[in-house]
Amino acid sequence: MNNNLYIKNMVCDRCIFSVNNILNKLDIKFKFISLGEYRVSVLNSSLNLKLRSELINVGFDLIYDKQKIISSKIKVVFLNSIARTNIETE
Repeated sequence: MNNNLYIKNMVCDRCIFSVNNILNKLDIKFKFISLGEYRVSVLNSSLNLKLRSELINVGFDLIYDKQKIISSKIKVVFLNSIARTNIETE
């Protein structure tokens, strides 16, 4: 069974790299979905606490609130739009 994780403050490729490293370090199997969203195997509460602690140490956090998840997804769409505009104008 898989769960989606929503991670606050992910805005670039370095963020993806950092979060991937944390997930690998904790031996959590994952699939990257988009900025701020990962699909992971079910986490027990101890591993979830370790993950949250590691994320907070590097400036990220887990998002649990549905409204904040929606807000985060809107932010990702906005950031992707800006990135595409910058590429097209270069």
